[in-house]
Amino acid sequence: ENIKNIFVAKNGIKSEDELVDALAVGVVAAKENSPVVVVSDQLNSKQAQLISSKSLKEITKVGGNGNENAFNQIANIFRK
Repeated sequence: ENIKNIFVAKNGIKSEDELVDALAVGVVAAKENSPVVVVSDQLNSKQAQLISSKSLKEITKVGGNGNENAFNQIANIFRK
């Protein structure tokens, strides 16, 4: 399945305030018919498996620091 964009947002494990990024980007993601991946520092195996089954044009990191490793994991999946 082709996806235009994946938005990567923090899951709020460290602070509930971090969830606002995922909430805010939801409207943009819906307009683009693109998913929001809500993660902490790393993808879990199910997230990685699902993401690797897609074809992707773009990845967008949402919010500040805290999910760089997960963002890089997604980027590496699509570099292969």
